[in-house]
Amino acid sequence: MSGLPSRPPPQYAVLLLALTFSACGKETQAPPEETSANHVAVARLAAEETMAKATLRNLVAAQAQLQVVGWIDTDQDGVGEYGGLLELSGAVAGRGHEALTPAVIGEAFRTLDAEGRAHFEGYTYRLFLPGRKGIAVGEPAGGFTRAMKVPADAAEQAWACLAWPSTAGTQQRSFFVATSGQLLATAPGRHGGDQGAPPAPVFEGLEARPGGDGSSATWTTLE
Repeated sequence: MSGLPSRPPPQYAVLLLALTFSACGKETQAPPEETSANHVAVARLAAEETMAKATLRNLVAAQAQLQVVGWIDTDQDGVGEYGGLLELSGAVAGRGHEALTPAVIGEAFRTLDAEGRAHFEGYTYRLFLPGRKGIAVGEPAGGFTRAMKVPADAAEQAWACLAWPSTAGTQQRSFFVATSGQLLATAPGRHGGDQGAPPAPVFEGLEARPGGDGSSATWTTLE
């Protein structure tokens, strides 16, 4: 019929549909280099979590070794006390008579920042000993000393360490370990950075209140 456009052959319609889908795919797919970078970032964050858990488990073994040999025994009752990161790494004598040799934890923990925190592979670590009435005493920048009067009997029984992401917003978990060796974790992204550190633990009922904010809703046990 004259005056009406003729219908295109079927093969042209198929070609047009294919080109449309191809264009849509190009608009929605991330560039290969961007996808690769995302995968690398996710893998790095996962590796940092794995390293943090391994570090805390190694710390459990190091504390047990230090306590058994009685390297720190401020009340001289023949029962060893648990140490701080600087004492365990051999950086200072601390409450011992001399610096520990060989050290039982790595060189990364021989230096603490002004708040007494160590930084290693994307995580921040803070170690605590029980003070009077079970109040947690965080390790100071220069390490624990005899002048701090950390109760010897309490330091023979307990210690605790928190580890959380050094950078806020990474959606990584925070971790906690204490004398029992049981590792606990938070949900991803709960803590992060200097301003987002977990609160100090409470040594009375420690396993129930590992981060001061306590409760099973905050901290869960890792297998």
